[in-house]
Amino acid sequence: MIWFETAGNAVQLNQTKVILLSSIYNGKHGTFLYPLNIRQGITLFCSRSLIPQNWIKDQDRYIGRETYK
Repeated sequence: MIWFETAGNAVQLNQTKVILLSSIYNGKHGTFLYPLNIRQGITLFCSRSLIPQNWIKDQDRYIGRETYK
């Protein structure tokens, strides 16, 4: 079991608050990765880690589709 901490959807947090941990973490913004979703979690981690942080993209946000039940 791996903890994937995302800490929000701002680009400015990519380099410092997007982490993968093999132990328990006291963060509030994340999820556990299991064998069922490990590929999606690793892909998301890599894609967020590859975006360089600079002043132009500092306040950009990731927007996902809205789902209503």
